[in-house]
Amino acid sequence: DNDRKNSLHQGGQETSVLKPTQQKSNKMVLCRVLLLDGNDFETDINRNAEGRELFDEVCKKLCINEKEYFGLTYTGAQDVKYWVNHDKKIAKQVKSGTWVFEFAVKFYPPEPSHLSEDVTRYQLCLQIRADIYNGKLPCSFMTHAILGSYTVQAEIGDYDPQEDGPGDDYLKAFDFAPQQTPELSQKIHELHKTHKGQTPEEAELNFLENAKKLAMYGVDLHKAKDSENRVIMLGVCASGLQLYREKLRINRFVWPKIIKLTYKRNNFYIKLRQTEGDQETTICFKLDSHKLAKRLWKTCVEHHTFFRLKEPEKNSTGTLIPRFNSRFRYSGRTQKQIREQEDLMDRPKVKVERRGLGNSFRMPRDAEGHIIRPVADAGADSYDRTDKLAGHTDTMSSGPPPYSSMDRGDKHNRRPGETEPDRGDMTEDRRDKMLGNHDKTEGAPGEGGDAALLEEGGALHGAKKSKEDKERE
Repeated sequence: DNDRKNSLHQGGQETSVLKPTQQKSNKMVLCRVLLLDGNDFETDINRNAEGRELFDEVCKKLCINEKEYFGLTYTGAQDVKYWVNHDKKIAKQVKSGTWVFEFAVKFYPPEPSHLSEDVTRYQLCLQIRADIYNGKLPCSFMTHAILGSYTVQAEIGDYDPQEDGPGDDYLKAFDFAPQQTPELSQKIHELHKTHKGQTPEEAELNFLENAKKLAMYGVDLHKAKDSENRVIMLGVCASGLQLYREKLRINRFVWPKIIKLTYKRNNFYIKLRQTEGDQETTICFKLDSHKLAKRLWKTCVEHHTFFRLKEPEKNSTGTLIPRFNSRFRYSGRTQKQIREQEDLMDRPKVKVERRGLGNSFRMPRDAEGHIIRPVADAGADSYDRTDKLAGHTDTMSSGPPPYSSMDRGDKHNRRPGETEPDRGDMTEDRRDKMLGNHDKTEGAPGEGGDAALLEEGGALHGAKKSKEDKERE
């Protein structure tokens, strides 16, 4: 200690004392992940772990290699679902002391047949079955029957009158629709008999080939208001953005038509490419809060990168000039990279364990663990029109699938994440507020902060302002 003091004051000049490196806490936190088959996966994880560590453990448990199609969600304020950021600490994202997550499909493939592995298609089937049951993916009576018949074929195999009985009583263990009728069960029974000889893999592929044609397949809905203060729904999907009002699709913006996506305060801006006879147009939508606008912007950036780009944009680090705007980028493999890499892999086939017990998907439950029976919409038959109509989804739960997180028992008398994590590090949202980015965001008309410029084959962030922006300033 004396030598250290002498070295600090050597030559009559005082130098600053370097603080010892802060030791990371080795405290483990119990995490519970609700899987798509209705089971729970529990694991102890370091409280300083990033989201990717937990996500990789879940994918390893499920033997999923095409894992970029999936993600983990958690429930934030006002029961809004948020996707776990893989590159941030979990403790910075989950604000409460309960570490309960849900494994869900994040990117719905437009062509499920292009998926390389059966286990990936199986998980996608479970997600779609849950979406249908929850009302997120509305469909007509006939579509319910077709999808239901393939579900039964995949779960229990061929219809056997001796084991299953002469009627449709064997279908009572299944829930196919929010409000299941005897007529629907009878129709599913009739169609099930026609699928004799199909393997579970073939039945699930046929299920997906029919499900992908539904109007709301893979559409991530966000509540907003237009320039006339009318309530609308903005849907993000593989092909771009879709606009709905009162269940009608009134407009759509494909990715090649969009130049730039930005948000400022609680406003979300879409800048459209110039067309013949028209100048570049910027459309503004208002969301309920700055955080929801940022959530929508992130969803758009991820969908555009995953489906449109050859590879994700690399996040520049080590710059001499610090960036005070959001550094959010999609960091996983794109759909193109997944296809190329999986085609080169030679893995043994993963055996999918189907439960064959009826409802093998995650059912919505209340806080006490009781199953919630959704109420069917009287006009559900008309939802199957893929060109015009949108499904009815709860405003606050749009985005990630609107399932209820529930606690079903304790593990070693501990609740998931019972110990409140340290909040010493500044989160991205707090940094936005301190730096004024919640009032000043790049790319918004006349301002500078978070923006995504969308070009064919590339994604740019923070480019120079256009002549139109300068004139507006």
